[in-house]
Order: sequence, then structure tokens, then C-alpha cells
Amino acid sequence: MILSIDCGSTNLKAALFDKELRMVAQHSLPLNYCRRDAVYVEFDADVLWDSFQRLLRELLAKGGVSLAALTHVTMGSQAQSFCLLDERDKPLIPFVSWMDIRADDESLELTKAFGADFHRHCSFSTPLPSIQIVKMLWVKRHSPDLWARSRRLVSMPGFLFLKLSGLNIIDTNLAAMSGLYSLARDGWWTDILALTGVPSSWMPELKPAGAPWTGTISLDGVSADGVGLVPAGNDHTAGALGNGCRPGEVIVTFGTALVAYSRCGVEPGPFHAGGCWGPYPLGGYYELASSAYGCSALDWAREILLPGRPAAEFDALALTAKPGCGGVRFDPALARTDSAWTGKGSPADRARAVLEGILFLLRQMLARDIQAPRDRQVCALGGGSRSAIWMRMAADVLGCTVRRGAGDSLLGASALAAGRAESLEMVHDRALAPDPAAAAWYDDLIGRGVES
Repeated sequence: MILSIDCGSTNLKAALFDKELRMVAQHSLPLNYCRRDAVYVEFDADVLWDSFQRLLRELLAKGGVSLAALTHVTMGSQAQSFCLLDERDKPLIPFVSWMDIRADDESLELTKAFGADFHRHCSFSTPLPSIQIVKMLWVKRHSPDLWARSRRLVSMPGFLFLKLSGLNIIDTNLAAMSGLYSLARDGWWTDILALTGVPSSWMPELKPAGAPWTGTISLDGVSADGVGLVPAGNDHTAGALGNGCRPGEVIVTFGTALVAYSRCGVEPGPFHAGGCWGPYPLGGYYELASSAYGCSALDWAREILLPGRPAAEFDALALTAKPGCGGVRFDPALARTDSAWTGKGSPADRARAVLEGILFLLRQMLARDIQAPRDRQVCALGGGSRSAIWMRMAADVLGCTVRRGAGDSLLGASALAAGRAESLEMVHDRALAPDPAAAAWYDDLIGRGVES
């Protein structure tokens, strides 16, 4: 039995799969943040572990499966989020989330130090404030006493693997997004470790995504020996695996973040200045464009316009407005501020403007950051893809067929652990073609610069 975990930004999700990759049971619990504002985003490591244990207990009970029956544990994960542990593996700080952007000064410093060469080594083109190594430098400077007591660095899945098995492990796909690993050298990036003062002894054990460690896992006094421990890369890679992503196809995740993802063949990147790149578990490389302002901006807007009401009511309200929203515009990057909307209009206009604004951003990411061809097809994943209204709108704004993927990161990670990811086919549960008139109308509107 395979235990598959998705360490998401909104929920911890888990599922049990049998050897034929049939799902036996699935469960999720929310990821609780101890601090979340426009700059700082943190979650408590001990609370994370408590939630994970509860998730695992309830999932095993649902599936009627014992811990001893597990043959593999595999995890796909949000990138960047990290914690520092002391010599007894006790957390010294909360997990600092990928959404945290506190480290502006450190970002500028590392940008000056590495310049354009940064992108040869790191998945990201520049050392943004959200990147792990940048925030680690911030922690070093603002909490020197805790830094001095630190002995181990853990990613989010690395921490859970450590608590389950005693092994601190990470895969190269996820490590490449941290700024600590060099894609050009295929190992920990010694230059940046030396510059920032991060000891190499803190680093996790490293293998390609899908390459297993073997260990003993324990929970509640029950142990299982000889279990394959399989990091499955970032959650978008696991989602691509779960939908049988083929070279040239674009997979878009409407999740907490907005992400466009494609496979790029066997030649290494970087491919485009605005794209994030790294190793694909089945060989070759991937490229993605991402924005933190996906469903996180949508969730905030829903609470502003229809507090406490179901998402379906928001979608229905948006549907009553006309395309263009009467001149109302929504900028996802300004969510959680008073400037998110511009222009006057009805609540329906403001609701539709939210959906349009996020789709305008996505269209820009596809064209500018990964330069996807206009005749692309898009496979939509994530919570936002469940909205038929939003996906109908997406087909018109993007001017292409939008298919909702039937697979997910849990299936992808399980297929990777089972050695069957290459055989998965891209499966969809519905497809929406653009309305030619609506697509032409949006082309004209966007051509006049409204998405900027």
C-alpha cells in the first residue's frame, strides 16, 4: 500500500493507493498558520506534526489499513517553506512559508552578488524575497541566537520524513527551488552557502525525485520496516505526473498560487528569463511560471464581497456581470489592500473582475514568462478548476481549449513511487472550447493593455 502526501499551502492532503494505483481512501486537514499578513507567513512545526499525525490516523482508519501495511511513503510539496532544528531536532523557529516576503534587503544583496548567473544554478531567475536562501539570510541576521543553536535545515516534507523515519531527505527537483542547490553543478551550491554562512552540515540527504530511500517508519508505537521513502518534487511536478503531462502541454494550477507548467525536453535551462526550471522526474526538464496571487487573492476577495458565503454564490454573482465588468478592474497583486479594485461598478462587476483579473495575469504569464504557443491546450488543476463558470471564462480569456484534469499530485506521487508514472495517460473530465466572439473581444480588450 502506498501512502501519498501533498504538503499544500491550504491543506495537508493524503491518500492510500494499492499496487494498481487505485485509490483506497483519501483525507485532508487544513494547514494552520500562526502568522499570515501581507509580509510575514509562518506555521508552527509542532502543530504541523500534530496535524500530520491526525491526518495519518484518520486516513488509515478510513482505509481500514494498518501502518505496517505501507510499502511506500511519498510526498509532493509546496516549495521554499523551511524550518531550522537544534541538535535534538527541536524546531527553533516556525516554518517560514514560500509566501513570506520579508527579506527585501537580503534579496537585493544576493542579486548584486550573483546577477544573471543565479538562474544557471537556481530554478528561479533572481533571488526573490520569497526564495528560501534569501529568508535564511534574514533569519541569520535577525535571530543570531537561534541561528547559532541551529544544526539542521528541513523542508516541509523533509520534516515529516524526519519525524516518521529519522531521515532528513529532499529531492533535487525541490532543492533546486531553494537557492541552496546548483542545477549547473548537480549538488549543493557551495558558493552561496559560503557567502551566506549556511553550514553544509545542515543540508538534507539528496537524490533525484522518485529515487527512494529505505527506512523504518513509526507512529503511535507501531513500526513498518523496509518502507520506500520517495520525495516526489514540488507539488506542481507531482500534479503534472498525475495527469500524464507530455512535452509541449501546459498544465495550469488554480491553487493558492497560480502556476503554468510545461515539460521542455532534455536540454537544460534556463529557458526564459521569467520562467522557473528544474529536473523532471522522468528525465529532461520542466519550466513553470508562478504567481502568489491565485486563489489566495480570490479567497480574500470572496470574503470582502460575500463574507461567509459559499464559493458557488460568488461564481453565480460574477456570472450576472458582463465581460469587461463595466470598467472595473482587479489587480491580484494588490489583494489584501484597499487598492485591489479600480473603477466603479456593482458587486457583480467587482466579483467578475476578480476572476478576469486572475485570468489576465495567467495569460500574461503564459505569453511572457514561458512563451507558450498560442495554439496550446491547457489542462486545469487545483481548487479553482472545479468552478465551471471560471473555467468557461478561462477558455475565452486564454483563447484556447481548457480541460479539467482528472489526476492530481497524490496520484502523481504514487505513480512515481510505484515506478509507473511514465505510463499514466492525460485524462480529463471535461473540456471547454473558447467562444470565438468572446475570445476576440478579450483579445481586443487585452490588446489595449487592461491586464497591466
